[in-house]
Amino acid sequence: MNSYQEKKLYERFKQTFNEFPPIEREIIDDQDKPDSIIITSDKRKIGIELTELFQDSDKNRNAGSKLKELESIQEKIGCEIVRRTNSNIRFGLDIDFSFKRISKSRKATIINEVCSFLEDKLTDIKENQTLSFSNYGGLPDEIHGIGITTIGKPNKSYFANSMGGVEADLSKEHLDSVLKSKHEEINNYEPCDEYWLIIKIGNFFAGSFDSLNIKDDIDSSFSKIIIHDIRDSSNHHLKVKSHG
Repeated sequence: MNSYQEKKLYERFKQTFNEFPPIEREIIDDQDKPDSIIITSDKRKIGIELTELFQDSDKNRNAGSKLKELESIQEKIGCEIVRRTNSNIRFGLDIDFSFKRISKSRKATIINEVCSFLEDKLTDIKENQTLSFSNYGGLPDEIHGIGITTIGKPNKSYFANSMGGVEADLSKEHLDSVLKSKHEEINNYEPCDEYWLIIKIGNFFAGSFDSLNIKDDIDSSFSKIIIHDIRDSSNHHLKVKSHG
């Protein structure tokens, strides 16, 4: 997450977490380890670290989520195609991408080829009409098919595609991928009375999970570990073993 996304997550969490204490002072912009610090009305100093979790998170790899990276590239491609496509009728575009990696050099080619493919297809399209095209050689290899709909008369054309599939349960193995790096960092945090770890899920399909499947207490230096699902702003408290 960038600093803007971290601040947005912090504010959302603060507003939705019922156990958030009364604050005397906040330190958000002036330091980085941890991401935020609050001084409570009873003078406790709490460090709050923010992170996110993905279905393909791996404790042996710190390079982020390949699934999210692919999904983000697909989103950019779809939105650019909509922006560049001329049509008198507003439409929704859905693209069935493959899970094949899309290189930066292929991105522009895919956009150009799809725009050319759609140019004549949208010439005679009418309101309240749905068209679908499977890839039998007329589309880039990274695309299985395309759907176009004008149902509902939207205010503007839009890209509606979302990568889908079976969402995994959030397991201890997923959590370990985050805890490994955060436990290595916590010794370098500014001294606080306690530390909280807020883990965002629900970002794209890559960051979405079906259910929480962690039953055992977590051995951690964090006083609280909370899963925050941005899809419904819900907070799920994990049980942390007491170290004191």
